Amino acid sequence: MHDLLQEMGRDIVFQESPNDPSKRSRLWSQEDIDHVLTKNKGTEAINSIDATSPWPQQPSLFIKSSSLERLSSENSATNNSTG
Repeated sequence: MHDLLQEMGRDIVFQESPNDPSKRSRLWSQEDIDHVLTKNKGTEAINSIDATSPWPQQPSLFIKSSSLERLSSENSATNNSTG
């Protein structure tokens, strides 16, 4: 049941912006995360990034989203509260 709920949630987030991952509220696909980080496309829309592989460098160097609340990777987790 958990997998079904997770997939439903991901479908909902994907519909926020099917063609531009930088405009979605959450990122989990490594391809989408790499696109946003390497193109320096972090936006106010991104609230959470959940990566399955370790970060190549210090992630704060790439993220310009002040609304980012959750940043996690396979080996670490960081929470950033701005309020």
